[in-house]
Amino acid sequence: MISPTLLLPLTLLLLTQTPTTHAKKFNLEWFTPETPADVFPNETASVGDKISFEWTQELPHNVLIHPSGDCNVTGAIFVGDVFDETEYVIKETDAGKTLTFACDVEEHCSTGQIVHFMVAANPAASPTSSPVADTPTDVPPSSPVADTPTDVPPGYVSSPVASPTSSPVTSAAMFRGDGVRRVAVAIMVAAVSLCIIV
Repeated sequence: MISPTLLLPLTLLLLTQTPTTHAKKFNLEWFTPETPADVFPNETASVGDKISFEWTQELPHNVLIHPSGDCNVTGAIFVGDVFDETEYVIKETDAGKTLTFACDVEEHCSTGQIVHFMVAANPAASPTSSPVADTPTDVPPSSPVADTPTDVPPGYVSSPVASPTSSPVTSAAMFRGDGVRRVAVAIMVAAVSLCIIV
């Protein structure tokens, strides 16, 4: 049996040494943009992050990963087509890559229903590091497929701007004080242990 006085240092050691990871969750309102201002912005993500695509049930949409980085469907990987259940969790094999998600219903992709996620190269990055706020510059621009309708303005898809359509629910920046919280919890556990011993 472990004596109560040994429990305190072991508890403190455990609390200060436990690694944590904090994945982000991106909620994307998946729609066909009506104006250039509505196009999806490029995003930066990490391994373990979850992307949820949601849309109105009455509207036909789907989500596919386009390895081409544009609206070319060659080699496209199906993610889902259910309005409230389509999600993708970024895998270790995605690290260092740019994932391009698009809707392949009718001309949705060529009219702007496409988004790029640049995945961090190092999946073991510190959870307390600040997320990159700038739009990545090395994300391939979206380019319409050959049969793009002529009424779509040029550059419509290729110039994403900030949009409220995606919002990381959890950010690594929210956890910068994680070490401080661990120390506070360890001190509280120590105080309770001392009360029990005395």
